[in-house]
Amino acid sequence: MAISIEIHQSIKIALLLLLCGLVIIFSSSSVLAAEEIVALPPLRAKLHDLLEQCAQFLTAQCGATFNAIMHNRKEDVEPSDECCMRLIVAGPTCHRRFVEVTLPSLFQVMNHSDAMQQGVRLWNHCVNVAIKFKIRNVLPPKSLQ
Repeated sequence: MAISIEIHQSIKIALLLLLCGLVIIFSSSSVLAAEEIVALPPLRAKLHDLLEQCAQFLTAQCGATFNAIMHNRKEDVEPSDECCMRLIVAGPTCHRRFVEVTLPSLFQVMNHSDAMQQGVRLWNHCVNVAIKFKIRNVLPPKSLQ
């Protein structure tokens, strides 16, 4: 029997960011008191908002799968059809952002060009899944570079 657990939106985002290996540093070297409020710089806040919007389409399991695929050079590793459909619904902009967020941790295992190609390969695979299920209006991603 499958047990469905609803994860609060902010926890989903935290999981996705954690899975992507992104570390956000809120202060340089000081420890913040619990009552202090940290304002994100405008660009980081915008990225956070976009990732929050994108995260609503994915599950933590799909995020972990995509992260594993991005870190694996083997072409035989594929996401499930369900995860692909979720990625396609999230759209090419969200896919690009997820790839960009993943890049720093990818450089440990591959160069920038290979990382971009891995992102394109993942998107193209999911587009083919969407075509198989006759999902319309699938846009190709703009260049990930």
